[in-house]
Amino acid sequence: NLWKTDRKDLVMLLVTFMATLLLGIEEGIAIGVVLSLAMVIYSSTRPHTAELGRLGDSRNFRNTERYRDAETDPSTLVYRFDAAIFFANVEHLNEDLSKRMERHGEALKTVVFDASSVNSIDSTGAHALHELISTLREKGIEFRMAGLIGPVRDRMRKSGLMRFMGEENVFFDVSEAIESIHGTSSDSEGDQKQSAITYGNPDTNGDSTVQSPGEQYRKKFSPTQTNVS
Repeated sequence: NLWKTDRKDLVMLLVTFMATLLLGIEEGIAIGVVLSLAMVIYSSTRPHTAELGRLGDSRNFRNTERYRDAETDPSTLVYRFDAAIFFANVEHLNEDLSKRMERHGEALKTVVFDASSVNSIDSTGAHALHELISTLREKGIEFRMAGLIGPVRDRMRKSGLMRFMGEENVFFDVSEAIESIHGTSSDSEGDQKQSAITYGNPDTNGDSTVQSPGEQYRKKFSPTQTNVS
């Protein structure tokens, strides 16, 4: 079963077993512990990442390598990083994101960072994102984040990263971030056309502007809500 589910675990098991037979119980266990720690460190420095694409007309975005029919836009890179952002993996983050950006070429105008899988960020990670945003701005590429959880938002606010990035560039999910790029607000399937026609135009008296349900929702609930004052 291990050969099918996780070959790395099988290799560590076999190495530990052979070391125990040849060197003794204590030495074998020690080697097994060292191998396990090495594997944990390696996995944390090179976490899983993905470019996301939209599934048809839905609000769902998934890994394009698993969903071959997911739709992508050459001008927009939707990028997901599936780990905490800290000193040990920021180099991998920069290298991996740069490679994906190169595939889009000069057509790339916006990077949407799906942070829904990021459960923490340290000072090195915050500094790396600060440098990343600066580099993108120099190239004329916008940067937006989606799905930030509370503890990460708190750390970003404390470090000044939230202010530098701009709270207007933080969104509840990827779909909302994409809608902001194209200037549409689809609060339910099939509402995109209606929102583009009705919302944001003066009312019948020409005195005020009608807000879409999405705009009203964002006004009441902020994706940058934090406990840090």
